[in-house]
Amino acid sequence: MTDKRKLPAREVPMKTRLLTLLQRLYEQSPRDLEARIFGIENKVSKSFTAVWRAAGLPEVRFHDPRHTAATRMADAGGDAFTIAAILGHATIQMTARYTPRHERIQTKCRGGN
Repeated sequence: MTDKRKLPAREVPMKTRLLTLLQRLYEQSPRDLEARIFGIENKVSKSFTAVWRAAGLPEVRFHDPRHTAATRMADAGGDAFTIAAILGHATIQMTARYTPRHERIQTKCRGGN
């Protein structure tokens, strides 16, 4: 398995509103390289869960928003190669689950039309 920490950085597209918010948080943060990002002292997924619960939102797993974004990109006509590049998938097979064609194949395999 590839150690993702050794892979080159990649650009991740985001809405201007999110970029502005992240820039504002960065400007307010200490410039201490040893400091925790956004004060997270445990696994990011645990902090994510705590934030969702505190907000009173329904149960959501850490990667659910990522899957939702990939599915919406595919539904909007995004091709699997572009989606794979955005998500950082190592293989196109990892991205195939989000494409409409994959959904049709699954339906046929389950005996549907």
